[in-house]
Amino acid sequence: MSMLLERNPDGVTPAYQTLLPLLTRPVGLWVTTENVLIAGNIPPLCRMLQAYIHRRVSVVIEQNQLDPLIGIYHRLILSTRYDNYGLELISALFETLPMYDQRIRALSPSPSNNVPLCMSSEQIKPFLPEFLTAVFNRLQANKTDNLCTSFITAISIFAGKHPPGELVAIADSQAQCVSLSHI
Repeated sequence: MSMLLERNPDGVTPAYQTLLPLLTRPVGLWVTTENVLIAGNIPPLCRMLQAYIHRRVSVVIEQNQLDPLIGIYHRLILSTRYDNYGLELISALFETLPMYDQRIRALSPSPSNNVPLCMSSEQIKPFLPEFLTAVFNRLQANKTDNLCTSFITAISIFAGKHPPGELVAIADSQAQCVSLSHI
């Protein structure tokens, strides 16, 4: 289904829009009632959510699915087996951010279209401290090569679109809350 959404020339149709809230409910598709991740569902569900984000992130925002998406990220980052999928979701959100450089017009949304094709920086800023705290805590508790690689990829995507001072300021404020001596 994610491939169909990725290849659909009409973008996110109403049928796909009705499916989105079901995909972001934690119990059922992602975890069992005993709060155990359902292993076989994680990769395809993450790819489906990434397809929504890449095709039209405004649908995710309009349907108030950003908070559940961040919740899914938090659940996945705690798992050593699926942490990279959580960081792939965050990377997809970072990819939809507009470029900081105002001279680049090709990547900004079309002014004739009222529906934004990308997220604004203001929409993602409240989640950056949560994102960094979760990753820093996980790096402290159980650092893996996979986690480090995925984290560097996500940070690189963000840094490629924004001035480095913005992320450094947030990281410094979070680093004071989390002891980084083991990282």
